Amino acid sequence: MYFIDLHSDILLDVMRRRSKGERQVIEKRHLPILQIAGINALGLTIWIELDQAHRAAERTREMIQALTAELSESTESLVLVKTPEDAQGAIEAGKLAILLTIEGMAALEEDETLFLALCNAGLTSGLLTWNEANGFASGYPGYDYSEARKLSKSRKGFWLTGLDGPSEGEVRGITSKGRLLLKNMAKMGVMLDLSHLNDKSFWDALDAYPGPGVFASHSNARSVCNIPRNLNDDQIKAIAERDGVIGLNAFSAFVDPDRPGVDRFIDHAVYIADLVGTRHLSFGFDFIDYMNDEDLESIGGELPGNPGLNGAEDVPNLISEMKKRGFSNSDLKGIAWENFARVWRTAIDFKRRNNDRFY
Repeated sequence: MYFIDLHSDILLDVMRRRSKGERQVIEKRHLPILQIAGINALGLTIWIELDQAHRAAERTREMIQALTAELSESTESLVLVKTPEDAQGAIEAGKLAILLTIEGMAALEEDETLFLALCNAGLTSGLLTWNEANGFASGYPGYDYSEARKLSKSRKGFWLTGLDGPSEGEVRGITSKGRLLLKNMAKMGVMLDLSHLNDKSFWDALDAYPGPGVFASHSNARSVCNIPRNLNDDQIKAIAERDGVIGLNAFSAFVDPDRPGVDRFIDHAVYIADLVGTRHLSFGFDFIDYMNDEDLESIGGELPGNPGLNGAEDVPNLISEMKKRGFSNSDLKGIAWENFARVWRTAIDFKRRNNDRFY
């Protein structure tokens, strides 16, 4: 079975280990576990650590270079893919299909040429923001990224907990620069990832992005776990109306901070399936079990696990439990691959039809 995890931060581990002299980090450290899990396609994201925010553009280029090196060192086991057909061919050849994604566009404020460099590197999808408000959009809580840049020079991540978002009357959505970026993303076949956006930015982005390739790579249902990072019913329905998908997130705070676990994760799947159908479900696990203290410091400190679904090795049990909850083999094939592949194809088709429409 083709099986994609839409959201992985493994590049953080790659960067840390390569800085200490390791090579073939994905192949040696991560691929064996992914193979046990049955995951054979991976949305590998570029996310800028909090202690690197003051040099986000440079760090982004370093991460592209590190991934390029990993691919060249492991040609028999890893391949960067740009279409669903590329991915399926790689999987059939026994390789891990890697999709390049980016979690936040703040680095583009420092270097406008970076977007084209990302596209040339094979970018398939992008989030406009992480938790910050940047020059394109606002996440939640929406702290000012210029303040984050200053504080990041401390080389620590814990300062994030001291940054507040704007007051209710000051919450903003997509900027004019963000609207232009969304048009260029669609033109280049880069899918819009709606995860992390605050509610206003979500609706603005959905309105401004002209392409069909919309999805939320790692978000859950707010009606099951009532936090702003999850999607409310109207947002879920809106994604479904654009024929998009929602990647279910295994991070415990988004599953249920009080009683996390595999059953509660499946509650999100059941809720969304009942609301809009299994056609609009996928997986975006956001696992962090491989991170050490240094990695965790870069994202704000130690984070809680999710019992029974804490890492890729738990995925086979998840599939078994989902079958017990009523998901058919056909449902699971769609959730694991076919639903997202459908969305991906629409973005590529839109690019082919509209390549010269926007500037």
